[in-house]
Amino acid sequence: MNLPTDQQLSLMRCVACGDGALSIGDRPAGLWTDLRLPVADKCLVCTTCQERYPLTDCGIPVLWTAPLKAYLQKLDNTVNPLSANAEIYNATSSDYADNIRQYPKTASRIRTAAAESIAQNKSNDNRPRRHLDVGCGPGHVLNWLKDLKLQQWGLDISIENLRNARARTGAYVVLGSADNMPFRADSFDVVTESSVLHHIEDWKGMLRETARVCAPGGAIILDSEPSTDTKDWSLLARLLFQCRWYPYKLMSYIKPDKFWFRDLKQAKLNYFQAEIHNQPGGGFALEELKQCYRTAGVEPTVYLTPGERMDQQDKLPIKSVILHLLSGHNPKSPRYGMFSVVARKTAK
Repeated sequence: MNLPTDQQLSLMRCVACGDGALSIGDRPAGLWTDLRLPVADKCLVCTTCQERYPLTDCGIPVLWTAPLKAYLQKLDNTVNPLSANAEIYNATSSDYADNIRQYPKTASRIRTAAAESIAQNKSNDNRPRRHLDVGCGPGHVLNWLKDLKLQQWGLDISIENLRNARARTGAYVVLGSADNMPFRADSFDVVTESSVLHHIEDWKGMLRETARVCAPGGAIILDSEPSTDTKDWSLLARLLFQCRWYPYKLMSYIKPDKFWFRDLKQAKLNYFQAEIHNQPGGGFALEELKQCYRTAGVEPTVYLTPGERMDQQDKLPIKSVILHLLSGHNPKSPRYGMFSVVARKTAK
């Protein structure tokens, strides 16, 4: 088991008191004997409030918020976005890594935006540049940015995702919540998330946290998210969309990227409970998103239906074209596709 180094601990904070430094201590006998994941004999201790946090048996810090702690301690067994995401990705992480997010345009777009952001960062603090991927999953974005030579970190609530991300990319990983991140302010030069925000119940909290942990001169890159226009479907479009379950189940035996649908109960849990803001009539109001970022001290630029680069517009996928035609929308308009954001934090 690899324990966190002093350098790694210096970037982490106690989420209970909000600012306390963490040190390594012994786990008291009998503590955390019935968690949903195996833990080590060592733990992390806040030097300010004395809150303790587990280390998994493979050394991954578990810097839990109160809701995440209740779930991992089996005190809260309700189905909610947090538990649904953890359960789904713990069960499917390896399949997800092999079969989903294999999108060259998405990889190119995020990598190009990150490289340009690093090149434009004029901060001269003479330290290595750091990258945090929020909701890192099994490591797709971490892998796409690996050759930029950044110190890479991944944050997720699924232990299986974190194990896969670390094994596949070498990134340092932490189990924690996106709306109350266990990192110190101004720690990362590039903060990314791809198709994650719509999984987070307190999405504004996540936006504020990405702004807080982003270093001055750095950038936040959000990608592949639905706007309110993206999910503005007519009743006819919604009825057609709800007919997809059994055809997709059949397709899952032919197309690996449809593996979700072999287990329809799991697929419906993912769509209705985990992807909480990706429902018909849902999505994000872009003006509200931009205002949230501006209030947090970063300036966002929104890109509608971006292609291989943020500033290149792509065509809507055929499924979206059909749904928006049935909704009386112009499918050539980029407003009906997914959106991306690059938000820059002013250098000091």
